[in-house]
Amino acid sequence: MAAATREAEKARRSISCGPGCGACCRQLVPVAEAEALYLRAVVENLGPDRRARIQARHRCAMRKIRHSGLLQPLRSANDPNSRDRRRELGLRYFRLGIPCPFLEQESCSIHPHRPLACREYLVTSDPKHCAAPDVGRVETLELPRRPSSLLYRFGDGDGSAPARWPPLPLAKEWAESSEAQATQDVFAAPSLFERFLHRLAGAEVQDSGSPGSSRG
Repeated sequence: MAAATREAEKARRSISCGPGCGACCRQLVPVAEAEALYLRAVVENLGPDRRARIQARHRCAMRKIRHSGLLQPLRSANDPNSRDRRRELGLRYFRLGIPCPFLEQESCSIHPHRPLACREYLVTSDPKHCAAPDVGRVETLELPRRPSSLLYRFGDGDGSAPARWPPLPLAKEWAESSEAQATQDVFAAPSLFERFLHRLAGAEVQDSGSPGSSRG
């Protein structure tokens, strides 16, 4: 990200993201299965007051999702054969204006622990355009490769599985599912990380991105 930022600055494109700008925190963010499990642990390890606030915002978000009729479509959002449908779903979700449960005062309350898709999404266009990502005026930082795209395929611990990612609002649901329990095999961390870096350096991976924005 630092290298890509330097290249953008050479081209006189500066990063316009900053504290208090939370427009992108209303997009439909894909998280890897490992990230869903990690975020659950992050929330569980917070102090009781902070944990209660996040859980309350999450319940509010889920009520709005159910009321909108998007719950079932979101559960199948990562169908690899439906990129156009994912983008349309993401735009529908963005129009609901549902803030991320981790958003506080328009800033990420778990910034050091945020998903890779959030880390990779930096805007170089005027922030005013972020309120309407469907009109094509949002310009994002160009990366030579997106680690998130590979992490979505690491549910098997090898990086060769089809991309799988629950949308962030459903990450808790997935992390508590029987499917998640069945996939929590133990991998040796050093070999797992080495395999991830090897594939990141040499393997072409499809960028799933966020279905409702220029993340894709």
